[in-house]
Amino acid sequence: MIEIDEKTNRKYWLKKVSLVEVKRELEMLKAIEGNGFPKLIDYQVEEGQFILKLDFINGKTLKESALRHDYAPYYFRQMLLRLRDLHLQGILHRDISPRNILIDESDCIYFIDFGSAIRKDEVMHESEIVGTLKYAAPEAVFNPKMYNEFSELYALSKVFLEKFEKTSYRFKPEFFNCVMKCQSIIPSERYTAYADIFHDLESCL
Repeated sequence: MIEIDEKTNRKYWLKKVSLVEVKRELEMLKAIEGNGFPKLIDYQVEEGQFILKLDFINGKTLKESALRHDYAPYYFRQMLLRLRDLHLQGILHRDISPRNILIDESDCIYFIDFGSAIRKDEVMHESEIVGTLKYAAPEAVFNPKMYNEFSELYALSKVFLEKFEKTSYRFKPEFFNCVMKCQSIIPSERYTAYADIFHDLESCL
């Protein structure tokens, strides 16, 4: 839902959040810094529901968007930067999916919906897998305590490739290999450092 301030003509997102999710999402939105994430402006309670007031982002979710094929490496690099920024702040999103990645009119990437997010040091207390099972890393499905930043790397690469799988477009081999390494079903065969991923991506940009 969109709200427009009559005095400034500024737009805001109004997001209804359940009582179960609101504490976690508020904590995460207040903690996250940097570009590529929604900014929390205010919140209120209305008819037993919490309503978060967020800065408006004029864009569409990855699920709704038509991506330019020739920009594929740039999109992927932006998504990786967002993921890295979250992880550097000690936060795991835990629901990397097409509906939680937003692309604005300038082709800038945003991660949204932090209702499932958690701090990295809290994972050991988890006993259930959360998020969209379709994109979950195998190790996290079998043991939620093994979920980490590279489980999210798996999810992101799977989401990304899915966007192009029904097209006739073919990636450059070096770029495809980079994305596939992120998505290896064997955790030890994935990248273990963002610097290595960005290094390999340089030749694809």
